Amino acid sequence: MADVDALAFDNIRAYFQESGATAYLAGHSRDSHDLNPRSPAIPDFEAGWDTAASSQFAITPVKRVDAAQVAA
Repeated sequence: MADVDALAFDNIRAYFQESGATAYLAGHSRDSHDLNPRSPAIPDFEAGWDTAASSQFAITPVKRVDAAQVAA
């Protein structure tokens, strides 16, 4: 039974990081976690939110397309 309990918490940090990223992509604030104020999961949620927020600025365009080219 101890093995089942251990498996349930193996990816708990990844779960809260993914929740933070999902919240950012849905347009929710960094404090939208709905966790207790002293929850140890808050830093993981915020790390996921921050990572998603910073990755939005890392996107670079592959090729420029001018309006004149699109109309042609």
